[in-house]
Amino acid sequence: MIHYVLCYSWFFACLIGLSACQTTPEPAAIFTPESQAVSRASLVSVQATSTETAEVIVKSSPSLKLTDWLLTVQTANDQPVKLESGETKSLKTFSIYALKASGLVSGQTYTVKLQFLYNGRDTLRVERMYTHHSPANWRRLAHLDADAGDFTGMLIASENDPAGVATSLQLYRYVDEQSSSRVIYQTGQDNWLLFPQANVLAHRQVLFRLQDVPGVNYVFFGMGYQNDERAAQKRIYLKTFSSPANLKPDYAGEDGDVALFTTLTQAFFLTQGGSSALWIRDGNWDQHRGRDFPEATGTLATFTCNGIGYVVNEREGQPIHVFSYNPATDQWTRRADFPGLARSWGVGFSIAGKGYFGAGITGEDERGLRDLWQYDPATDKWQYITDYPGQGNRYLISYGTATKAYIGWGYESQASPSGGARVVGCTDFWEFTP
Repeated sequence: MIHYVLCYSWFFACLIGLSACQTTPEPAAIFTPESQAVSRASLVSVQATSTETAEVIVKSSPSLKLTDWLLTVQTANDQPVKLESGETKSLKTFSIYALKASGLVSGQTYTVKLQFLYNGRDTLRVERMYTHHSPANWRRLAHLDADAGDFTGMLIASENDPAGVATSLQLYRYVDEQSSSRVIYQTGQDNWLLFPQANVLAHRQVLFRLQDVPGVNYVFFGMGYQNDERAAQKRIYLKTFSSPANLKPDYAGEDGDVALFTTLTQAFFLTQGGSSALWIRDGNWDQHRGRDFPEATGTLATFTCNGIGYVVNEREGQPIHVFSYNPATDQWTRRADFPGLARSWGVGFSIAGKGYFGAGITGEDERGLRDLWQYDPATDKWQYITDYPGQGNRYLISYGTATKAYIGWGYESQASPSGGARVVGCTDFWEFTP
């Protein structure tokens, strides 16, 4: 059998990374994703396609020649795996290359390496460990055709979606100091639409929909932060909403990145790495305090199942605690701890009455994680389900429907051989069906 790899010159250099350390208790030292453009070449995904094959996706900017990058797949004994070229798709800002790895064995772990010429002189290397299993229920969707700006946000259904079908999804995305865009994903057409928004110039703005009375729903949009070197944390946190127009009162919680979960008629806000204060926004625009979260907050992931909110509290060096909140009684209840590795910036969503949590990064080494776990409220138990095949591992966007979830974008933390991590924006998007 002939073993070969595709498109390359061979380079010898180390990965030059951005260092991002963590503080106690949480969250990590301020991470400014808007400053990180998509890398010139990316190892996007490794996804099983049969019991013996997997699809590997590489993304490359137009300025990078095919001879400027090298992809290899090796066994645990450093034996090369056969690779074959597949479909190539060219977008405005990058090209996507699909490759087929064959001869894989279920249960065995492989090292996937991408080396590429970064600036005509330096070589960067990205590695990913991949354990081959039978194909899981993931479907690769269209990439966002963008190479700068934010690659995160809050994703909701474009229209009121009581049946949990979601024919289209939307979010607002910061692009630069002069522009942002409303982004719509059409689920049936597998297509992204971008609409410029000149008056929404903040990062990580919140977006959610609440019912006031039956038949009357409002989309709430606003808050977020703006960068300012003069501010204490280099950020100015906004408390106002752009939608609904003239919404008052402003958000009353403390400064910081917020996490939230929603029911049909209420949104529940917690500040990450801040106080335990719970703030509740009603569909009629009223705002009031709820019962405090039971412990100090780290980075938070949330989901809602059958009208009950769940908060996964990720604190450095501590077990990951999970709490449920019952809006009817204003009570928090401790649930089973998350059994996976400790992490921060994981993602949460729900499908058909069950919660899901995973991905994120580990502590000081900021190693990226892609494991996905399911939580069953009826049994108060967690179980590992699958690995996320995509590139990002923190600040992922997600939206769960009655039968499936959409997940993607975010940022990848790439470990550097010299220590620290390099952070790159991600544009891939996936459909997950349990």
